[in-house]
Amino acid sequence: MTRVDQNLRKKQWKEWKNLVRENTNKNDPKLLAMVQKMAKELLRVDKKNTLEMKKIISKYGWPGRSLVGKKGALNAWLLVQHADHDVDFQEKCLKLLTAAAEKGEVDKKRVAYLTDRVLLHRGKKQIYGTQLRSFPQKGKTILKPQPIRNRKKIDELRKSMGLEPLEIYLDKMRKMY
Repeated sequence: MTRVDQNLRKKQWKEWKNLVRENTNKNDPKLLAMVQKMAKELLRVDKKNTLEMKKIISKYGWPGRSLVGKKGALNAWLLVQHADHDVDFQEKCLKLLTAAAEKGEVDKKRVAYLTDRVLLHRGKKQIYGTQLRSFPQKGKTILKPQPIRNRKKIDELRKSMGLEPLEIYLDKMRKMY
């Protein structure tokens, strides 16, 4: 499931970057049509993965390291992180993930990422600055953090969850994307 998820996202990111280079107008109908097509394709995959994750979690509880290994625990988190169409499920998983992190079954940083994701979907500001948004500008893709609750304490909060300072994270993500 994770391989399908990641391959689709990588493919779409590459297509997005090429399209942005060709179109500097973010309201270009070709750009908007491509974004809609990508969103439908992602939603189809995310819904399928969410359904499977619901079955797994219902049967076994949160798939932590002792059950599925380090990579399996990371993959479970990633699939839930991408279940944006079902925020109630993400929120339920956040509770399970938090409890698993307290037992050392998952990295605390995964709790930070899912916390921010759920908060943003609930119309609130993120705590840890993990969630970025991309938008075209002058033929490039610009990455910026989505709204943050307390920008003054962001690095302290990030450190408490095992995350690097925000500016280092942003530099890393900008180089990656």
